[in-house]
Amino acid sequence: MIYRSKNSINYKQALNEFGNQSLLHIDQTNDLKINLLLSCVGPHNHLKSIKNLKNKANLVAVEKPISLNLNEIRDFENKESIFVLMNRRYYSWVPKIKELIKSNSVHKIIANIPEKRDNEIWNNMPISLIKNSIHIFDLIYYLCDGFENTLFKNLRKSSSFFLTKSKNIEEIFFHINFDYVEKFSIKFYLKDNSIIECSPIEKAIYYENFEITEPTKNDFIRKFNPIAYSFTQEKIHMEYQKPGILNLCKDLLSYEKDSDKNKIKLPNMNESLNIMQWLKNIYE
Repeated sequence: MIYRSKNSINYKQALNEFGNQSLLHIDQTNDLKINLLLSCVGPHNHLKSIKNLKNKANLVAVEKPISLNLNEIRDFENKESIFVLMNRRYYSWVPKIKELIKSNSVHKIIANIPEKRDNEIWNNMPISLIKNSIHIFDLIYYLCDGFENTLFKNLRKSSSFFLTKSKNIEEIFFHINFDYVEKFSIKFYLKDNSIIECSPIEKAIYYENFEITEPTKNDFIRKFNPIAYSFTQEKIHMEYQKPGILNLCKDLLSYEKDSDKNKIKLPNMNESLNIMQWLKNIYE
């Protein structure tokens, strides 16, 4: 780990967690060759922290959001070769859904985002949308290979609703309910009338059909029992292992600069900038 000052809280935490042998002062990196450079500082310092090191590294990846200043991102060099750590792209159900979307099997997508309302505002929206919910926007952007311009929007203090589409999906709904007690979720409505629901986002359940139980004398409520099954879920091998993290790490460690063999799923800085600009345009 690279640090600038021994007085910082991050340095003291890293020293306690990893020991002095794992820490380098910035001045000790002049002749260093870096296989993988990760920036996990705050968004105000991501680009500053990698500016003088990016050309020494085989691969550079930063935490989200890259920066809260879109002009800072635009002006930064080598944006196409610097990646943003979006682990949701590596959930176990993602390849199957992406395949269904690519084959035009999905009619519409509805994302429910119960984000906390933050008093701090970023471009007319609670900053929590860009610091946390950006994961949801990025995931659907990745699944759909991009968004088009917003078709409809209704922005209120307690909630926001907007509709867009992509090359293969005619209807993509985002419904944001600030501070409500519910789960983040995404529903994929397939053209065969089945539904795939991710609630919470980490797992997916495929609803194929319903079995109807008719009312009886003892139970006068008609019941619709779903015929459903879960997608294969990722095995958890260690404490505090977030879903998707292991496959993300495999991608990072197998990356070779300027190689055609790379199949990294992470967004680069240009792609992440497009998503942030798309969201900013909605709230203008």
